[in-house]
Amino acid sequence: MNVLNSSELQKVVNIFRDENTCPDDIDEAGQNVLIALYEGKNSKELRFKLLQKSLVKNNFNLASLPPTTAAALENFLRAYLQVQLWSGFAKIPLDWDWKKNQT
Repeated sequence: MNVLNSSELQKVVNIFRDENTCPDDIDEAGQNVLIALYEGKNSKELRFKLLQKSLVKNNFNLASLPPTTAAALENFLRAYLQVQLWSGFAKIPLDWDWKKNQT
């Protein structure tokens, strides 16, 4: 799949632009892009296969693996909040499971 020319990618962009998108839709859209970028079927299987492939090399680099599902979700939500801010629909990060640190 050519990710850059894909109609599926346009759907993902629209999900990230929609000010009323729910976190589950953001997660699904983001996972689909991640899977397409790494040419896999699902994120857990993809991560496992890439780990297996990397372990046979002498210079294994953990950073070369795609993020875990949980880490990817945090990145997708952060990207969504940033797109909303740029679009003039500033969201309250605390409403999106972000935590405020006392400093």
